[in-house]
Amino acid sequence: MQCWKGIACALGAAVILSACAAPRAVSEARTPGPPAYAPSAASAVDPLSELINFADRVRRLPPAHQRWEIEIAREAYRQSPDALTRLKLAVLLASASPGLRDEARAQALLRATAQDASATQSMRAVASLWLEDMMQREALEQALEEERRQRVALQHKMEQLKSIEEEMDRRAVPPVVPAR
Repeated sequence: MQCWKGIACALGAAVILSACAAPRAVSEARTPGPPAYAPSAASAVDPLSELINFADRVRRLPPAHQRWEIEIAREAYRQSPDALTRLKLAVLLASASPGLRDEARAQALLRATAQDASATQSMRAVASLWLEDMMQREALEQALEEERRQRVALQHKMEQLKSIEEEMDRRAVPPVVPAR
């Protein structure tokens, strides 16, 4: 059993590493001809583009792979708690499958990034935008839940009224028909 877990972890790490490199190759292949500005090799991939590719890739993963990605992102954040690793962890926690999702932790990470003076302006803006979106979604979900509660209460009241009406019909004296 331990052998299979080791193989699964190694395979998962290989998949993750290969998937991390894939968006760069795809984005480089999409740029036909030499660009007007050729960035240096060190800055070839914009951190925000990397974050967007990362978010797009992990949201489509099955829950087991998302769990691995969350653990990898947590470890990366423990080792290097910079703005990009914080954003990656927040994105994972906010967009993971319902059983893995931790919106409170994601919001805390996003707030920290939005207020981090060492983060770039674009990272702070993305964190603020994502945080605002999460808060709006949470408010909408609460409003939807309140609507559901009200609907259930109204259905219950309607069933009670129907029951009362049926009871009244049963108790009603049959009309007297005059004999001819």
